[in-house]
Amino acid sequence: MSKIEVIGEDISVTIRSRVTQDRRKLSRIAVRLDCRFEFKEKSYDALITDISLEGAFCSTSFLPPLGSRILVGIQLEHLHKPILIEGNILRVSGSGSDYRKQGSFSVQFVRTPLELIKFISEMSAKASSASAGQN
Repeated sequence: MSKIEVIGEDISVTIRSRVTQDRRKLSRIAVRLDCRFEFKEKSYDALITDISLEGAFCSTSFLPPLGSRILVGIQLEHLHKPILIEGNILRVSGSGSDYRKQGSFSVQFVRTPLELIKFISEMSAKASSASAGQN
């Protein structure tokens, strides 16, 4: 079980999925989420290709410097306002593939908002039930 700091409170969450577990402490969920991030008071478009309670992997045409602090905004269909998450850039890569724009970066979240915890929990449950249906 992983302890996650939520703005204003502490909660414990366990997410298990045979499909997405790897060497990381928490499972990553494969997604395609449009987002915007702010760096030095400018806003940039990006695509989140995987996400966990601790961070995300993003593809974008602008790469923030390694170690910098950004603010990520994710708009989910059922929410009226975007989820805003502060994070630190852990890795930056200039290589791309068919679904990436020009480069990519990994961001580690400073805090995990409750709305994001709920979203990841729902996505993890869907991934688990989909993989169970394939067996």
